[in-house]
Amino acid sequence: MLEKITDMSEDFFGGTGQSSTPVRPQKKIITSSALASLSAIAAHAQTVGDDGREDSAPIDEVVVTAQKQFFRPTDASSATKFDLAIFDTPQSISVVTADLIDSARPEGLLQVAKYVAGAYSLGDWGGGGVLNARGFAIDQDNGLKINGFSTLGTRFPDVATVERIEFVKGPTAVVYGVNNYGGTVNMITKRPPHRFEATTALSFGSYDYERLELDVGGPIGDRVRGQLVGVAQDRGFIADGEEMERYAVMPTVTWDISASTSLNATAFIQDETRRFGGSYVLTLDENGNLALPVDAPGDVFFGLPDYNKDKTEHRQYIGHLRHELANGYALEGQVGYTDVQNRSRSVYTYNYFGPATPTTYVYNLNYAKGIESTDVELRFSGEFELFAQRHKFLVNGEHRGIKRDDPRYAYVFLGSTSQLDPDFSFIDINDPGFESPMSGFTKEDRDNYAIGAQVLFNLSDKLSVLVGGRQTWSNIQYADIRDFVSGLDPDSAEYEITADYTISKFTPRVGVVYSVADNLNTYASYSRGFIPQTGTTRALSIIDPETGDQWEVGAKAELFNGSLGLNGALYVIDREGVQARDPLNVPGEDFVVAGRNQRHSGFEFEALGKITDGLNIVANYTYQESEVTRDINVDVVGHPVANVPYHLGNLFLQYQVLDGPLAGINASIGYSYHGAYWHREDGLRFRVPDRYTIDAFLVYDRFEKVSFDIALTNITDEKNFYTVSQDRYSSFMLDEPRMVRARVKVRY
Repeated sequence: MLEKITDMSEDFFGGTGQSSTPVRPQKKIITSSALASLSAIAAHAQTVGDDGREDSAPIDEVVVTAQKQFFRPTDASSATKFDLAIFDTPQSISVVTADLIDSARPEGLLQVAKYVAGAYSLGDWGGGGVLNARGFAIDQDNGLKINGFSTLGTRFPDVATVERIEFVKGPTAVVYGVNNYGGTVNMITKRPPHRFEATTALSFGSYDYERLELDVGGPIGDRVRGQLVGVAQDRGFIADGEEMERYAVMPTVTWDISASTSLNATAFIQDETRRFGGSYVLTLDENGNLALPVDAPGDVFFGLPDYNKDKTEHRQYIGHLRHELANGYALEGQVGYTDVQNRSRSVYTYNYFGPATPTTYVYNLNYAKGIESTDVELRFSGEFELFAQRHKFLVNGEHRGIKRDDPRYAYVFLGSTSQLDPDFSFIDINDPGFESPMSGFTKEDRDNYAIGAQVLFNLSDKLSVLVGGRQTWSNIQYADIRDFVSGLDPDSAEYEITADYTISKFTPRVGVVYSVADNLNTYASYSRGFIPQTGTTRALSIIDPETGDQWEVGAKAELFNGSLGLNGALYVIDREGVQARDPLNVPGEDFVVAGRNQRHSGFEFEALGKITDGLNIVANYTYQESEVTRDINVDVVGHPVANVPYHLGNLFLQYQVLDGPLAGINASIGYSYHGAYWHREDGLRFRVPDRYTIDAFLVYDRFEKVSFDIALTNITDEKNFYTVSQDRYSSFMLDEPRMVRARVKVRY
């Protein structure tokens, strides 16, 4: 594993993060009280001179009393791209901090979602998981960010590389442009520390789970700091032959050019390989009713373990330059390049024709696809005074280019089997007809240009108004060939459908915050998002972009001197103009119409932070409704949107023993509830039952340099099913069973 991380680190180029790692004293003795005490002492111990460099006088030992974990964030830049307290932002924002990630030990971003109100995944394992917010699947191309730039996320970045994860709920077009309407997830990576820090963590667990983490960083010179994070992980799953191997490395360099200018460069490199099986479909019970195949064996691999393989290579490089001007103004520039390559081959099971019997059909698919983007952004921000009040502003311009090559392959039908007792012995991978031939090719180039501005007017000590707007121009070149001759160069093929057009869209936002009391703010906001569409109408015109409008009201409170935050929000999102197949199409035609509207509404509540010394809490509850309000298929109008659970709830409690002989022990327990929802919207729709999991964590951290912890997930070993994706077919996978993971962490 170490050799693989070392090899990958040579691929370093550069990038950025947007948060700093807190400075630690050289020695620490921590027993009780609040984290604020430690922060204040550290701040006074590290003075900054006129030249912008830290005072080099060391502190040999700091004896304080402080609580080690604290889940309460105060600031988030992802909603506006300028620093603004969460408490003062007129939009729902949830932040998962590094200490919560370290305490709850999530395997990835899909598991992080349980700690965020309104966010959820339809499943975590086997490659079928989808991250959702407010009833919408997060846009893989645009909704997942690293330091503000899209991950083009076929897979999710390893959480060991991030300092915090910010979830901005609702449309974010003013800040990020093209995106869907559930929200945006911005993963802010670690920044090099000001003093030398190094940790290693080694984990073992159920199903051959092995994981190694390395994190080392500190000063390289007077003004340069560096950090290297590396991860190597190998693990199995409940199905025999199903496994995942991941290697990730993230080098970061920060150069404090002067007291007013800094440059940060980050490279994120991740390779992930999975051997995965197929999925279950609905069966008929003894009464002839649709039912999940609960009797299906969970350890059976649906497919061929020696053949099924999915590999994703993720390369992302980001550079960020910030220069502080006079009078509090700042000029920032950020550039990025992202390349994601995905290759997959599989023998899998599917019931194309909908729910039937335990019989399922066996197919083969083999494909490779790639997507890359280049990003440039300039921002000018600062404050100004008007009518005896200080106000904030930000003006930005950006360009984003995306190139996508997506070959189409014929689905090769191999036969059928039973999902209760599958038999794949009839498959011959040496048969010339086994491999799926290329049947088509899609090429798409997008160039997005945008200019935007936001202003936060502080009209009084109690009232502030945030207004903003963004003008986006998107040039789309799209080519699609359906009848492809094998062996032909796609660049020389004659494409059957081509398009080259530009759309222009203005997206506004407005928000109002009123301070009822020093520790209670109320707010109301409106925001709009849009998504360009590539379909062509029967009149040979380009279909207009679909749009999403959100209205939101809420309240944010801070209790116990700000250590506990409470947030509540009510929202309504209207999605309109979604393209659908033209019902007049005959075989060979692929025209579209703007045929679908949806309405999503709900309530979210969240509590996050410290209740009292030693006791931390993360609690949230979501109630959401969704409805198809217009569709070409009139039979689905009035039905709930597929795969949107009505209820979501999570509770995570952590208690730390701060004094006495048991000091250094902290225990956590988490309960996660995922309510029932409808899969499909047509006459074969099926209500997926609710599910829950209980997790527990125990940490022993009494020693200065070494800590031990153990995580037990799904304690009751619930057999939970989830839908694979938001499609019209009835495909399900089995969620992870009970699992134990142990870890030892060493600090140097």
